[in-house]
Amino acid sequence: MVATSKYMGYARRFLMKHGGEALRSHPPRKVENHRWEKPLISRRQARVLRKTALRDGTYGKFDPTTGLGWDPAWDARTKVGTMELRPPKLHKNE
Repeated sequence: MVATSKYMGYARRFLMKHGGEALRSHPPRKVENHRWEKPLISRRQARVLRKTALRDGTYGKFDPTTGLGWDPAWDARTKVGTMELRPPKLHKNE
């Protein structure tokens, strides 16, 4: 049973057609346009689809014909960065 909202159909269609590229933003295609293009599927919608896949037991496999499931490679990266964290600042009198 699929327990997604009826409005998530277009997000599934984008995943079926574009795969993981639908979740990424893209650099500007024209030189005069300096804005990055938004992803086809927002992060909120991606979270809903991921949670639904976890609930339905289809996490880990994605079927491009039906649009059901979630590929773990699509998960957001949670790495803080490449810089090491600095120690906390001390009081100005120390």
